[in-house]
Amino acid sequence: MTIPTSTVTKTAVGTEKLLLSRFSVGVGDRFAHQAKAQLQACQLAVEDGVEITTVWNKSNREHQTVGFEPGTVLAAAERAVSELGWKLPFHCDADHITLKTVDRFIASCDFYTLDVADCIGLPAEASSVTSFVAAHPELQQRIELTGKAGVLQLSASEVERYASKYLFAVKSAAQIYRHIAEAKGEGKFITEVSMDETDTPQTMAEMRESNAQGEEDPSAWARLGRRRWAICAMLSIAASGSLLVLFLVVLIAPGLKKVELAA
Repeated sequence: MTIPTSTVTKTAVGTEKLLLSRFSVGVGDRFAHQAKAQLQACQLAVEDGVEITTVWNKSNREHQTVGFEPGTVLAAAERAVSELGWKLPFHCDADHITLKTVDRFIASCDFYTLDVADCIGLPAEASSVTSFVAAHPELQQRIELTGKAGVLQLSASEVERYASKYLFAVKSAAQIYRHIAEAKGEGKFITEVSMDETDTPQTMAEMRESNAQGEEDPSAWARLGRRRWAICAMLSIAASGSLLVLFLVVLIAPGLKKVELAA
């Protein structure tokens, strides 16, 4: 895949790092026949003055269902880009992958949705939980929320309970990230973390703590982007209620530079 220069930036050490543009849209070309029409829709947005990066996504399950390989998504995307003369960035997303399924996507994807929903609730090491709680006293601070949301304040026992529930999943996401980085190189791909496809929606307090847990592995999670990960995760479970949206606006939206609104 040829990555347009507008999607990379120079880091402090002079190396290029792939970044997601400010506005992007995730589209699913399930049978490799829709890419051109989907890209035409993005062209209409550009004509109206809004530059949108197209992210073609397809999960391992979907590939298995229709009998396709990940490379077919990239081939269809590149064909549409060529036929329409698209000059803006585009990406191919290995959607909802795990450590067991990611390898078949390495060659053809530059965007990875790390799905660790199945890891939620699996026990983390007791020492890791204890260290996390000690390292994040700010999670017990009182936060005043306007409107009906009221107040958010966690007790020490609640912080420990949430850490026990989510810390293993957070560490699993970091493990997948490092696996991809070893194959593709640091800064050569974009990631987001999915914890939303579960039987029970996360609460506002759980989302706040999960966000803090991401900082426990700076070698990987700092590159995922704390703010972007949190906003993607909360938007994806917006059906849980307006309280989450309010929490997003109050605590996360200020200073946000890059947002992906993925349906």
